Amino acid sequence: LCTSGERHEKMRRLASVLLPWAAAGFVAVRSTSGLWPAAMMSRGDDAEPHDVSRLSPGALAYVGDAVLELHWRLEETWPPGRLADQRQRVVDRVRAETQAAILAELLASRDDGPFVVRDDELVWVKRARNSFSRRGPLRLDVAVYRDASGLECLVGYLYLTDRPRCHQLLDAIRNVSVPRAR
Repeated sequence: LCTSGERHEKMRRLASVLLPWAAAGFVAVRSTSGLWPAAMMSRGDDAEPHDVSRLSPGALAYVGDAVLELHWRLEETWPPGRLADQRQRVVDRVRAETQAAILAELLASRDDGPFVVRDDELVWVKRARNSFSRRGPLRLDVAVYRDASGLECLVGYLYLTDRPRCHQLLDAIRNVSVPRAR
């Protein structure tokens, strides 16, 4: 039989394996770009950036999708409300149509908007839009799916190379209007 202390230690070890942020103690940090788990902030802003040139646009979009999903979930957590309503607002935000609208707004206000997309970032957006040959969901036009992938790639690129800039982007997209679901 385990003592209370041994049981606590086993649970802590299990949690540290299953939940990476549990090892450091999950702490939510309120920053200018919303609520972030402390583990996402752990690299620090002065850390050496990853060499993203070795990653495909699909890999960056994969990371960007996760960052966007977590960002919107944390945004909808406060103030507390009905879980079903929070979930629906997150789903509305991570829809391809919304992401394509966000990218269109960012690119339309490229010179004077709240977030100015730089040339090196635009290269990754274009690479992501051009690299996806599969169709995506049947309810969508191919261009919408590709634009959504472009935004996800941009977020993934910034998350891995320039966290403060990623936070600026997430701040800028916070108030973009959400297209109504069909």
